Amino acid sequence: MILFLAAFKDSPLSWAGLSYERINTFHRWLGRIIVGIFLAHGIMMGYLQCVRDGTSFTSWIGRSDVRSGYIAFIFLLLLLMLYQSHLS
Repeated sequence: MILFLAAFKDSPLSWAGLSYERINTFHRWLGRIIVGIFLAHGIMMGYLQCVRDGTSFTSWIGRSDVRSGYIAFIFLLLLLMLYQSHLS
């Protein structure tokens, strides 16, 4: 929720006296942290399911919830790449 509140130029966070540049920096770092958390979650779930529980990787990756997670993560990476191209 805080990530979305920080996305607007005239956000409630700016009403607290924070400048737009400071809120924007916070928003970008929070987005990077969220991408990192999602990546760590996917790696750890893959490890727990495949290595610890003995599930084969092909059967695990074939599950609909895992495919949905990978698709969502691909979109997050696309957003990150768009952000990086916006900087240059």
